[in-house]
Amino acid sequence: MEDLELEGQEVSVGGYNADLVFRGGDSIIVVENMLGSTDHDHIGKLITYAASLNASQAVLLAEDFRPEHRSALNWLNRVSAEDCSFFGLSMKVWRIGDSLPALHLCLDVQPDGWHSARRRRNRGSQIYYEWWRAFLNDLRESDRRWSIPRPSRGAFVDLGSDSHGVMYEASYEEEDEKFAGTAYFKHEGDDGAPQTFTHLQSRKDTVESKCESELIWEPEHQRGWAAVWSSREASIGDPAKWDEARSWQVSFMNRLRDEIESVLDEMDDSTALQDG
Repeated sequence: MEDLELEGQEVSVGGYNADLVFRGGDSIIVVENMLGSTDHDHIGKLITYAASLNASQAVLLAEDFRPEHRSALNWLNRVSAEDCSFFGLSMKVWRIGDSLPALHLCLDVQPDGWHSARRRRNRGSQIYYEWWRAFLNDLRESDRRWSIPRPSRGAFVDLGSDSHGVMYEASYEEEDEKFAGTAYFKHEGDDGAPQTFTHLQSRKDTVESKCESELIWEPEHQRGWAAVWSSREASIGDPAKWDEARSWQVSFMNRLRDEIESVLDEMDDSTALQDG
């Protein structure tokens, strides 16, 4: 998206206004800005503006991305034609020492084939691709419950959700050089952390023993979501440690899912007894 020219701000699209519209050569790029976490309203507006303006790229810029909206944009990239791409950017503020705060944009969503030639030249992206390809192969062989996506060239892979709506993600934390696995639980109404998360946390010692890892419990991971996760220190830049780190990450994701499904079974049995 180099050499962009601003076509307009608050560009009229029917009864709505697109925040920013750029032109790059023969391509139209639509940008929808918002404060806070992503929501259905702005996802819908982004799709409407992209369709109405025949955009080649559609960008949603937010403070942070909810897992379901990140999954939605990834899905749009999978089913869209090659000449239409969706991007998700989140905003962070960085400060080094006593310097003034500086805005940093993080690329949360991008299509798999975007700038593939450039990304092949990017060693970091290639390392991620090789890591996730091996990880996903091992995960598929270890447990057929998983819906296996294509290998990512970024720091995480979205492993989808189960029948109860629990979402899973495997990731790498660049700053701390740690591999991680996470399960997300969606809040229901204003009743606090989801029942599944609360029930799981009530068995904390047993769950951590079964997962063979100390877990981080976050009832308010981000607005509308609770999360439980763990990580293991290892550098993705050290291929000699890959087998050990990958073995841990695959095993942890399977064990965590086993414990979550065990809790869900208990909750279903309890509900059935009460109904009986």
